[in-house]
Amino acid sequence: MTYTQVWDYIANAPQQSVIQRDEDGAFIPFDEGNLDYIEYLAWLDKGNEPTPYTPPAATLPAEADNG
Repeated sequence: MTYTQVWDYIANAPQQSVIQRDEDGAFIPFDEGNLDYIEYLAWLDKGNEPTPYTPPAATLPAEADNG
């Protein structure tokens, strides 16, 4: 299992209260009562690190057909 950081566009930094599980794309809140979060913490304790957020590639809009 692997995890990826979620980007906070308002703070322009990695989100500090949620992580995304790569296997199924689930967003896992940092909540001590959440079993998925507890599993994430155990994964970190084994020396793992989440994948840093990578912004999507910028794409230019297609040019309109001027006929």
